[in-house]
Amino acid sequence: MKNEYDLICSLGGNCAAAHNLLYRNLRKYSLPFDWCYIKSEQPIKYLCEGFENNFKNFFLKENLVELTGEEYNHAHNCMGQYKDTYSGYYFVNHFMHGETPDTAYDKVHTKLTRRLTRLQEKIKNGKNILFILSTCIEVDTDVVIELKRKLQELYTDKNFEFVIISFNCKNDEEYISDDTIYVKKYKRATNSYDFNVTNYEWNFLDNIKLNEPKNEKNIFKISKIKKGFKISILNFISTVFSIKLYLFGIRFNFCIGKEKNE
Repeated sequence: MKNEYDLICSLGGNCAAAHNLLYRNLRKYSLPFDWCYIKSEQPIKYLCEGFENNFKNFFLKENLVELTGEEYNHAHNCMGQYKDTYSGYYFVNHFMHGETPDTAYDKVHTKLTRRLTRLQEKIKNGKNILFILSTCIEVDTDVVIELKRKLQELYTDKNFEFVIISFNCKNDEEYISDDTIYVKKYKRATNSYDFNVTNYEWNFLDNIKLNEPKNEKNIFKISKIKKGFKISILNFISTVFSIKLYLFGIRFNFCIGKEKNE
């Protein structure tokens, strides 16, 4: 694996990858699959289509089905839980308790669309890209090889690498497939440390660096945003305080430190 990447992106599977990137300060912004679950290889296969057609069929309201029975995730009892039957992705972190696609679809769709646009821009502006897939199922590497082939076809000047880290496997095993797909299989189940602190299986992230674009440093800056203004102070330090306000129909985003991209 390389030591430096221009983009490190979780493809979902479960929340462990996004959390462990955040734990090591490698997750600087939100991306669309950070908190999405998968229970089969369907979503990985879908990504080939999604990247090719700008995800036009992703998270459509008519394809969202509420989870019940064995599919229901009891670790997220306080959330509304749905599956996108087209892509195969599960959304158990996106709807608050009591929210449904009938009441909150536009809000969630807008957020995911913004993150999809960000992902595509980051790929376009980067060179070396690492995708991480964290799952509780064993993944057929041929499916990931096909995804890599499609991405290489769409973005001919980029270097793509993948890490597939899978739990609940038959054996502990690590190997490299197709030169740039790093497979890590573990017999153990995921536990709370994977989602709240970290575990040794994630140590491969410790020596990885994310290259960030050099931003202009400002002590104080006001910029125009949709329906309002963004006011930032000391944008070159870690985020200290951030708030969004609506006054007389005007939106104000106020931030001390780096603004968090949601």
